Amino acid sequence: MDDIIKRAPKDITKAPLQTLIDTSTDKMLSSPSLLRWANVSNLKATAHAYASVNKIKDIEETISEKKLLIKETKSSLTSTWKQHEIELKNLESALSILNEYIDKSGTESMQSHIQEETREDDKTPSKDQDTQSKKDQSL
Repeated sequence: MDDIIKRAPKDITKAPLQTLIDTSTDKMLSSPSLLRWANVSNLKATAHAYASVNKIKDIEETISEKKLLIKETKSSLTSTWKQHEIELKNLESALSILNEYIDKSGTESMQSHIQEETREDDKTPSKDQDTQSKKDQSL
């Protein structure tokens, strides 16, 4: 038995479609070997058709599973997209509030800085005044 090479079974789904042979004719009924050959051929054709149908059902089932997966993924992506849009709008509003605050505090800061400079200018005497006051002191 070990000497016999075992063949892999043929994939009947890859065979071309066959038509059934009519076994009710006089020619088939008069020849038993021809009838046997026709019956075997018809069984092969039927098996091929049956396997093809099962394969088609499997393909249709896979397609419906993939469609369901696509639908779930789309809804997930849509909800994620909407969440990101909401987050983006919140960040935009926070940024605009921050910019307003910076603009407001920046102008106030500039104004206070300018006021401080003018106060310092008023307090520090100019060079001309310095030299004049020194002349007056020396006299």
